[in-house]
Amino acid sequence: MPRDATITQESSVGEWGKKIRICLNMTQQELGDKYGISKEDIDLFEHDMPMNPDVKHRLLKALRSSRNAMCQAFPR
Repeated sequence: MPRDATITQESSVGEWGKKIRICLNMTQQELGDKYGISKEDIDLFEHDMPMNPDVKHRLLKALRSSRNAMCQAFPR
């Protein structure tokens, strides 16, 4: 079972991304391998550090897509 991954209004974008990844039960390496993004870039993103905007955009799209699939699989 994944660790607590509650998303609050106070969550930063990086925290949101990390919580989605945890809900998907994926490591940074697994997420990176799936979407062609380096583990290092995922770590920068999760810690809200400066990074290549194109990579950040790809990662946000991948996380949103994964989150939407997860929500469809487990509706409220």
